[in-house]
Amino acid sequence: ITASLGVCLVPSGAGSTEEVLVHAHGALRRSKREGKNRVAAPGSGPHVDPDELLESIVQGGLPLAVHSQGIYAVETGGLFATELLVRGPEGPYRLPQDLFRAAAQADQLVPLDLRCLETCVRAASLQSPSPEHRYHLNVYPATLVDTPIERLLALFESGHDPSTFCLEISEQWLLGEPDLLRIKLQELRNHGLQLALDDVGFGRSSLESLILLEPDVLKIDPAVLRGTEDERVRRRSLQRVVDVAGSLGAAVIAEGAETEGDRSLLRQLGVPFAQGYLFDRPMPQSADGGGAP
Repeated sequence: ITASLGVCLVPSGAGSTEEVLVHAHGALRRSKREGKNRVAAPGSGPHVDPDELLESIVQGGLPLAVHSQGIYAVETGGLFATELLVRGPEGPYRLPQDLFRAAAQADQLVPLDLRCLETCVRAASLQSPSPEHRYHLNVYPATLVDTPIERLLALFESGHDPSTFCLEISEQWLLGEPDLLRIKLQELRNHGLQLALDDVGFGRSSLESLILLEPDVLKIDPAVLRGTEDERVRRRSLQRVVDVAGSLGAAVIAEGAETEGDRSLLRQLGVPFAQGYLFDRPMPQSADGGGAP
């Protein structure tokens, strides 16, 4: 048994465990990259100031990579839509959870999210499987609320027709009164964009938000599907989520489909679409060349 370790000094201004982990994760990845079974510290390789690195990413000085993962019809296995996912440059902010956590702590979440949206729209404009094909893009509610509608529309109109995009908002990000978000989403819908609620069924759920936001799509969290095939109680929970979606007139996409057993269960429950390793894994599509967002 061997171990790869990442060690860092706790910054004097660190205010949370997450901030410390952002520093340590970069050293850990360096330890693995240099051959594993070793200890790496910030001083053991080229020094990169995390704050300067984050600012460079947000301002467009470093490229973002776009990966894609398909959404497939459960019955036929045909490609239905594509979700576009962003990865940061090599280093401590490669993974989205590290990148967005650091951006939130630096009060740069909305500028970073806008740059990610623009990068994904640009990547979508280079692809055209069919006029009906949709691209799913992840976005934070704060980005939609705080960004003028004119800028949002200009962003989406710079790629395909806006009606080819579906905005995914995690149910876990819906905090407080969603009415301001509802107004902004309605303006975007008037121009053809769709809304998907992501991570449905995991942790805190709000029926009020589901009713108020009227999503076009519900994406069932992988944790809801995992192990459901052999557990009657979990299967009933999944069925209730599907029933709620039906009552709202929303399409259903199950995330985390990994086996033919998962696919068979989804077919029995009438879930039309699925996403997961059974079909494909996220694949690199492009990297933007920097420049201001």
